[in-house]
Amino acid sequence: MCSPIIRCNWSTNLDSWSPEQLRMMAFGGNNRAQVFFKQHGWTDGRKNEAKYASSSAELYRQILSKEVAKSMEEDSM
Repeated sequence: MCSPIIRCNWSTNLDSWSPEQLRMMAFGGNNRAQVFFKQHGWTDGRKNEAKYASSSAELYRQILSKEVAKSMEEDSM
């Protein structure tokens, strides 16, 4: 667990990621997430814990999961 003082950086080179996880990061990204949450009424002033546990976050994960599954399926053809 990271504290507010110590920042954790996840590396695509040093950590182990599944192909699906890497694609989720590629399809998602910070900019897309920020736009999505802003469209769903979340502002930077609210707590991240609440935002990432929200129904909006679940919807975002579902959308990304569907896109990744479709992309993985297309790649296997």
